[in-house]
Amino acid sequence: MTNLSLLSLLILLIGPVSFRSCDNIITPPEPINEIIYSNSFETVKDTVGWYGFIGISNDAPRTGGTHSAYVAGGCLHPHTWYNLKAFKQDSYLMIKCWGKNLSNGGGVELEAVPEVSIPENPKRYIFITISDKFWRSYQSDSILFCPANSKLILSMSSGGYVPSSMLVDLIEIIRVK
Repeated sequence: MTNLSLLSLLILLIGPVSFRSCDNIITPPEPINEIIYSNSFETVKDTVGWYGFIGISNDAPRTGGTHSAYVAGGCLHPHTWYNLKAFKQDSYLMIKCWGKNLSNGGGVELEAVPEVSIPENPKRYIFITISDKFWRSYQSDSILFCPANSKLILSMSSGGYVPSSMLVDLIEIIRVK
């Protein structure tokens, strides 16, 4: 048998054995894309649990049913907010919504309020600016790290020194990992 034939025979015999050992490799889990809060504001009942001023409008995006949340205000922020239950484990979150600017715009914010201060994580919120005069889908540019047992506050405000108003619909908080 030649050296080349012997080498070919070894590759054929050893190759499948070495590939079988790859069967034990653990693949990382798929990212979590769990919706932990969702609201389309179709009725007044959908505003239960929201504090401050929130109304219902019969203007909605094409995929959003027939109604949306109406948010208006001036200097004091937030204009409306919703408290969510704390998670028992660390989480990474993002927000999505549809929005429509009716006057000077506004925004949607998600804030994590940890039980104890965490100096290495100074940014504890993510924000979406609602600026378009037509219905548009928005998504937070960054991911919020929410330490275990942190209180979560979802809020919406429109206006500042100058009063404003906006519509928000199909809002979602999504755990991404």
